[in-house]
Amino acid sequence: MLDTTQVKVLEKQNLYKKFFSADEYKLTYPLYNGGMSPIVTREIISHEGAAAVLLYDPVADKVALIEQFRFGIFLNGEYPWTIECVAGMDDHAGENLIDLASRECMEEAGAKITELEKITRYYSSPGGSNETITLYCGKTDVSQLPQYAGLESENEDIKINIYSIEQVEKMLQNGQLNNAMVIIAIQWLLLNRVQLRKKWGAA
Repeated sequence: MLDTTQVKVLEKQNLYKKFFSADEYKLTYPLYNGGMSPIVTREIISHEGAAAVLLYDPVADKVALIEQFRFGIFLNGEYPWTIECVAGMDDHAGENLIDLASRECMEEAGAKITELEKITRYYSSPGGSNETITLYCGKTDVSQLPQYAGLESENEDIKINIYSIEQVEKMLQNGQLNNAMVIIAIQWLLLNRVQLRKKWGAA
């Protein structure tokens, strides 16, 4: 492993700060051959980490995914109402990730979570952002979910969709699921579903 103490940040300049913060860095870092890189410039989008939850009902053996408008997808000329996991940024002071995940489930899907199983933690785009996603699977009763949810104060307009395991597996295979968060979550569930249902007392 290379020595991280040799990474030297020589200059930092803020370029933009609103919902996200964009900063420009000048730095050098150690190379695999034993030398040091020349001074390089990197632009990084910085913001708090996020928690995300795949809503799963182990008794009904069904998944709930939310659907909402995403402007970035629209700018690429694709259908912008995308199917996702519940997710939210860590922007409440003093709130831990478990509480964040539970709160977002209620706000975005009207879902009460009775168990949370951690799936993984990953960087969403490490070349240009420091954002981390902590991904969970949350136990819920999908029969109690509303059809629509979201906070009006945050301009959220969310539809809740209920799917069988067979449906989400087919959606994964045909490319209907098009964001990393939900792809990782569904792949994990397909691999761990049998053990998870036993753990949660549904099999």
